[in-house]
Amino acid sequence: MSTALVPINKLANTSTSLPNPNATRNRVPNERELQTLRSIAKIKSELVESIDAKILEAQSAHKEAMARYQAQQLVLDSLLSEVHTTKQLAEVLESQKRTLEGEMDDIRGLMNPLRRLPVETLSHIFSMTAPTVDATLKYYRECARNANRIMLVCRSWRDVALHCPALWTSIFIDLTAEIPITEVIWERFVKRVKRSPVFIFLSMSIGWQEGNEKSKSIEATRRIIGSALQVCDLRRLPVIQQLKIRASETLGTKVSLSLISQFPVGELDQLVVDCTDEDPESEWWSAFFTRFPPFNTLKINEGYDFAFDNSTSFPSIKNLALKHCTRCAIPDLLRSTPNLEHLRVGYSYDAEDVTPSLTEYNLPNLKSLSIEGAWSFPEISLLRAPNLTAFRLYADEGEPDCDYTGFLQPCQLLVTVEVNVENIFIPFIAEAAPNILHLTLRVTEPHLLSISRWEENGHSVTLPFPILRTLTLHYFSSDKDVSDFQYFDELVATRCLPRSNAASKLDSSLSPLQTLTIIHYNSDIRLALMSSMHYHTATACISGGTFSVTLSWVLGHDEALALSSGKETGYSQRETLLIKSYAADRFQWLS
Repeated sequence: MSTALVPINKLANTSTSLPNPNATRNRVPNERELQTLRSIAKIKSELVESIDAKILEAQSAHKEAMARYQAQQLVLDSLLSEVHTTKQLAEVLESQKRTLEGEMDDIRGLMNPLRRLPVETLSHIFSMTAPTVDATLKYYRECARNANRIMLVCRSWRDVALHCPALWTSIFIDLTAEIPITEVIWERFVKRVKRSPVFIFLSMSIGWQEGNEKSKSIEATRRIIGSALQVCDLRRLPVIQQLKIRASETLGTKVSLSLISQFPVGELDQLVVDCTDEDPESEWWSAFFTRFPPFNTLKINEGYDFAFDNSTSFPSIKNLALKHCTRCAIPDLLRSTPNLEHLRVGYSYDAEDVTPSLTEYNLPNLKSLSIEGAWSFPEISLLRAPNLTAFRLYADEGEPDCDYTGFLQPCQLLVTVEVNVENIFIPFIAEAAPNILHLTLRVTEPHLLSISRWEENGHSVTLPFPILRTLTLHYFSSDKDVSDFQYFDELVATRCLPRSNAASKLDSSLSPLQTLTIIHYNSDIRLALMSSMHYHTATACISGGTFSVTLSWVLGHDEALALSSGKETGYSQRETLLIKSYAADRFQWLS
């Protein structure tokens, strides 16, 4: 009979599950078992001894670590105590410092020179926050805020401010606001300005303040504005530096201005009207302006068909500015303002449809003429202005020609010309006015700047402007790569370096430029300019900020600074203000 073999792994599993006879019976082991048990006991005894040794070693290490811990705990407690003590000391010292600083501030306040300023000096400082010519609406409001801030400094400043009329000369009135509010504001300003020249901004345009509803009916708008104008009696202001009126978009220009029933009776220097739609007829305009006292400056913004009638003359108007006026009848305006000294004509579309009524327009007192676009003043060839000193033309559209600049030939006093050379007609300017002293070219591409010789459409001028003193190159915009600035070195060599300079190429018939100004809004232009071989040889280098630099190779720093700032250009104070105002407006329109 055969016996089946059992796998070893199964035998192992079976042996582990067998019962231990020594667990339930008190049996006596045999000799073989005793040998095995003695061997096992010896091994376990040795293991116990080894573990006892490790336990002793661990206990010793623990005891040593606890000793170090207790020592460090003492150090930590000491440090924590020191931290707490020093923190308390610092807090006490800081409290004492604040107390002392407060006392020192009181002492310094008593010793401050401002406390010893005479009232007249303090009033003069306050008056410097008053608005200037062509102040914006934002500036009007900022002036009012400054006045209120000054009054909050202290009681002494409040008393001085209340008795400083110049501080309150900026008056902005929203004629669409609630009548009680308008009345309080008006009475406050009228009481404080006394006889000082004031700047008034009367806005009839709804929506300048929060809470105004643009959906108000025409009749409601008329009633509110009419009541506000009754409150704002202009006759109570003896001297008005500038009166700016913004017509209502809801009512239109004619209806808005017709609501004014109380006109100034004192002095009036400037009158500004912001139109909103098609203007009234010329007879209405003439009748409207005759109700004002004689004024020096008239500015019309967004006018349409603006004109004076043939029978009315305004000899007191010396400055006339037309901004964005469509179909403006310039011939009628010139005939009605024979004593103009400064004329500015903004973009005037469809102006060529106006038929000139005279063969010539004589303006013997005209000193400066600024024109936006060749279309804006098609009658310019008929203009006779022998005393013109400054001419500015920005021909962004239209093609000016020799007829457009021919009127400059009799202008022997012309010293300043500023033109946009996108449409080049420098030869015409050079032929008509070769002896100008100051030239500004607004350009978009560097290669247009060959001042030594101009050629365009068969016209050429060799070595123009022989006595030119200042040249300004104004890069209004440039989208092209201008890294190649070699023409600058040529310009400096041929027009700026004196003959005593070895690198000079100045012609014997020319005078060297006294200043060369670069105005730009492209960082590549400045980097290329500074890499020029002549840039660092200039005797004067005046930075006008990030986008402007004035150079000279014949003048010192102070002389070049005086010339570049306009101190030697022959402008009057009024002309300088008008020029700055024109430049600021121009930049705002085109940007």
